[in-house]
Amino acid sequence: MATADVKVYTGTAISWAPSGGTHALSLSSLTTTATCGWQGAKGDLGTPRGARMAVRLKSGFETSPTAGATIEVYWAASPASTAANENPAGTVGTDGVFATAATAKSNLQFIGCLVAEATTDIQTADVGVFIPDLQYGMPVCVNKSAVSLATATASHALTIYPVIDQIQASA
Repeated sequence: MATADVKVYTGTAISWAPSGGTHALSLSSLTTTATCGWQGAKGDLGTPRGARMAVRLKSGFETSPTAGATIEVYWAASPASTAANENPAGTVGTDGVFATAATAKSNLQFIGCLVAEATTDIQTADVGVFIPDLQYGMPVCVNKSAVSLATATASHALTIYPVIDQIQASA
């Protein structure tokens, strides 16, 4: 009887950043408004795609936040490739403010949080893993730190790594 092993590998990263990313996400514009978040441009996770997506967020702060403060990260999934079509919770598919974050984020897929240290240094966190139910979508970040994010665009990036299962015959 033949046996098989399930191997896991990481696919090609998909990134959101103010410049140099696969898609646009300008977190340098995100202040501390309690009702606001920031949405990235709509991206394509591919077909086929990984069964899971690991998410890493890099961000900095203008002034040191209180240790333990957070930047929440959500996924707004869409079945449509066109930016303005079939987006959940008032997202629009383009890089910009997400004005109804306080209430509408409940209609998005929560991924996790960057939990801040009390420093203005750039901080990086593996915020979570999500299962992409649709091919397209955009990240949404909500700054709950009580301080503005760094204005330097190089301080921010969100990267999604497809986690791909592959069945291989055992040796």
